[in-house]
Amino acid sequence: MRGGKVPQMHRRGKRLAVVAVSAATSLAGCGSSGQSTGTSVQLSQMQYDNAQTIKAFVLAMMQAEKPESKPPTEPTNYAKADAELQGTLRELQAIVPPAPMRAAYTKVLEGTRHEIAHTPAFEQAQTEHNALLLNQVEARNTTDEQEVRAGLTELDAVLQRCEGNRFAC
Repeated sequence: MRGGKVPQMHRRGKRLAVVAVSAATSLAGCGSSGQSTGTSVQLSQMQYDNAQTIKAFVLAMMQAEKPESKPPTEPTNYAKADAELQGTLRELQAIVPPAPMRAAYTKVLEGTRHEIAHTPAFEQAQTEHNALLLNQVEARNTTDEQEVRAGLTELDAVLQRCEGNRFAC
């Protein structure tokens, strides 16, 4: 839960959208079996397969993060935020990342798990009107949110490296 309220989950979804746009742009013009279309570069079958695997992974990540792409409607409804994050986590856990993206993907998973773990403390702070506890939980949650963002940033960097190597990653 970000920011002591239902977290700014939509920021995470927007960051992943940047990764997805990168993937779509990287794959634009690739025909089936690595054949190029128009002026794009031809890929070998292995490169094309890698590109398709990465594209499928990014699309699955976007689907898992979809609830987080919208601003929260109830900023202090921790149970609702927890349910959304639990759903996101279940979908993320069902995804098998391509080998070059496993470490970054793990950061996203771990950060999401850590965010979920803060729900009881957020609810306690709200129930008790305990500003000190709320501030402490917000600080821990901010660290976890940064872990998720770092994972998403790494995913983007891996995608860019793969693209630079024409998907020979």
